[in-house]
Amino acid sequence: MKFATTTLTNSAKKELIFVQFNGALCFPIPGSVPPEAQAKMIELVELMIESRNKIEASGADYYDAKGVMPIQRIFHRSRIQEFKVLSKTKFLKMLKNS
Repeated sequence: MKFATTTLTNSAKKELIFVQFNGALCFPIPGSVPPEAQAKMIELVELMIESRNKIEASGADYYDAKGVMPIQRIFHRSRIQEFKVLSKTKFLKMLKNS
């Protein structure tokens, strides 16, 4: 069985920014998305992470709590060294200034 693979072009990599949340969790944000939508994406991902943490703290296991996370994978900081990474605070400040 063959799987389709996708390789990002250099221009796509330049447009992709990873936003780092608490700890080393980073979420990809496409640069082609309007700033208002980028800010909303950050808000929603943060809500999902907080919800997952609360569900786990209430006694649910990891796999049940994971159900509230986004479909888009969240990456550990050490896995995305080729990409631009900004803290959530710096990214949101950058959006306000644009």
